[in-house]
Amino acid sequence: MITAFDFTFVQDEPEHCIALAFQASGHRHVALGSQSEFTTSGSIGSLAPQDRPLKSFFSRGETLSLMIPHSVIQQNLESMIGNASTPIEFEPIVDSRNGGGAMLRRTIDMVAAQLAEPESPLGHPAVAARLEEFIVHALLHGQPHSYRDAIADDHRAAAPKQVRRAEAFIHGHSGETIRLAQIADAAGCSVRALQLAFRTFRDTTPMTLLKQTRLARAHSELSQSDPEATTVTEVAIKYGFYNVGRFAQDYKRTFGQRPSETLRLRVGRQRSV
Repeated sequence: MITAFDFTFVQDEPEHCIALAFQASGHRHVALGSQSEFTTSGSIGSLAPQDRPLKSFFSRGETLSLMIPHSVIQQNLESMIGNASTPIEFEPIVDSRNGGGAMLRRTIDMVAAQLAEPESPLGHPAVAARLEEFIVHALLHGQPHSYRDAIADDHRAAAPKQVRRAEAFIHGHSGETIRLAQIADAAGCSVRALQLAFRTFRDTTPMTLLKQTRLARAHSELSQSDPEATTVTEVAIKYGFYNVGRFAQDYKRTFGQRPSETLRLRVGRQRSV
């Protein structure tokens, strides 16, 4: 027996939506317009406009699908590249084994699990809107489409505002003891959503960025400090590195020299002036 869920972000006509679908079990045979036929499974999903002729032959199994308004996708696209002369066309096969496809599969599984809860937060308009923004950006950056080259050079600027808020918070508080939950609060999203966004749009994690930012500031301070008045331990602790030995290892791995060498080189630079 086939069961399914449909989660539509806004009230829109079905023919104006794009359906993102994965098989929780079983498989589905798909023929989209004049394009080649393909079979979806646990690792291969489909992304199809609802206004195209679509044939589906289901085996026993469960289908998970999200309905995303095409107008929302087009608006986000145009906010990145300006006017788009033609509607965006996505590659219909979604490979969830890696990259953006893997993130989309994790997201659709999360939505399915949340909707099974008696009081799901997805029923709140603000939560649904943030999830919609996240999925649309993931589609535009992770799934092949007709405008992918046009937005490739603007990848960093086009990241969701939650990522940019988190980065601003990290840069502004790198000298303080802050936790991942605080970064997520400043970004206006959950910890899990922030981690997924950083993996998708920055290929890193929020805490790794925090560590890199602190190392860079420690390096800058050591480069300008007087070794007679400053110690490596003082600088390390100032930027949240309470294990000085581990700090020295991370520092050398990043900058190719020990922090004590950076501090001593300051004297050499002064003498050469």
